[in-house]
Amino acid sequence: MPPPPGGFTPPPPGQPAGFAPPPAQPYNPSIGGTAQQQNGMAIASLICGIISVVLGLCFGLFCLGLVGLIPGIVALVTGNLGLRKADEMGGTGKGLAIAGMVLGGIGTVPSIVWLVLLGVSALTNSTTS
Repeated sequence: MPPPPGGFTPPPPGQPAGFAPPPAQPYNPSIGGTAQQQNGMAIASLICGIISVVLGLCFGLFCLGLVGLIPGIVALVTGNLGLRKADEMGGTGKGLAIAGMVLGGIGTVPSIVWLVLLGVSALTNSTTS
């Protein structure tokens, strides 16, 4: 039987008419570029800096300022390590490390002020009694 005019061949029996889906392509992870390395120290610095600000500023005003000191110091240390690693990795995570260090410093200041006030208060109370 000759093909109908227009060059369209009808589908074989048992298959619906229309367009067939394209064949599935195998997964190739190299398509779309390679995965970028993460700077874990910079991410840790940012997280600890955020925790330090929340604990240091929120609770620091209510006589619990010491709770922001530890995450603030951790944010400063990991931020410094993250900056070094960012230099090795071509700048990946440098902004995160700097932001973590800044937030860690902001969260540490109320804790240090609270420690100084506690020390002065303890000295003043011990000398007056």
